[in-house]
Amino acid sequence: MKNIVKGVQPEELRRWKEVNSNVPENLAFGNLQADVKVPVREQMLNEQGFLCAYTMIRIATVEECHIEHIIPQRQEPRSNQRDLDYENMLACFPGEHKPDGPQQYWSRKQPYGAIFKDGKEVNDYNFVSPLQHDVEKRFIYDDFGGVSAMLEDEAAWSTIRILKLDHSILNDLRKAAVNEVLQDVSSAEQARERAMLMMMCDWEGRLPEFCLVLSQSLNRLAEKMN
Repeated sequence: MKNIVKGVQPEELRRWKEVNSNVPENLAFGNLQADVKVPVREQMLNEQGFLCAYTMIRIATVEECHIEHIIPQRQEPRSNQRDLDYENMLACFPGEHKPDGPQQYWSRKQPYGAIFKDGKEVNDYNFVSPLQHDVEKRFIYDDFGGVSAMLEDEAAWSTIRILKLDHSILNDLRKAAVNEVLQDVSSAEQARERAMLMMMCDWEGRLPEFCLVLSQSLNRLAEKMN
């Protein structure tokens, strides 16, 4: 997972909360309308480099993602305030519409990621959020698309299970991306340079798909080539 730094909540969301502050029953996530949800998703995609917060799959437009709650809405004790907290929201694949391009694995019932997570209870002991500052060091992606964690990191291993990050579909997608980025690397210096570039946004603010996977693979290659 790529670390995500959240900004302040979008102005549309802040205003909606303010307008409805005198009617507590209106302050529920289910009451948010498109003119609020769309700006929220737009801001999150910009914060996330247009990648799914959990899987790092490319999200090209707001229609291709949905608002995910890190702490599920169904988790007890239920809280409308928590459900409307921007810090508890992420943009995740998929959205309501099938994306353009070669992503033939799209489904409204994804067997991995936020949809697979659903309402599973999460806490600091069983789940690693992409908002945690050390998240990028807690997941190890190999050159064959696999994902693991340090043996003693029970929360990271549990996160892999909760999100099914080791699903064969994700493994295949990550492996293909790694094979493509490694195929013409000719020196350790070039590998290290590309590894850094993988973690940087382009001029449109977009990160490479599976950026952390590619960066780790390139750094390993650089070590081997030294």
